[in-house]
Amino acid sequence: MFCAPVIGPLGKDEFLAAFSSFKLQEGFPDASANFHYFRVDPFQPNRVWLGLCRCRAPQCTPTKP
Repeated sequence: MFCAPVIGPLGKDEFLAAFSSFKLQEGFPDASANFHYFRVDPFQPNRVWLGLCRCRAPQCTPTKP
């Protein structure tokens, strides 16, 4: 279930259909996520927390509105 201030709630199928229409990979083919600062939860060892994601995504092709 996905819900945002102006969208939702959306089920899995509706979310995937909406998100797949963005085509981010076409507009930013050289995108790099750069995830870092992973840490294991001390109370739930099977849970890993992600601290930061510094995305680098130069726009290489024009996007359509």
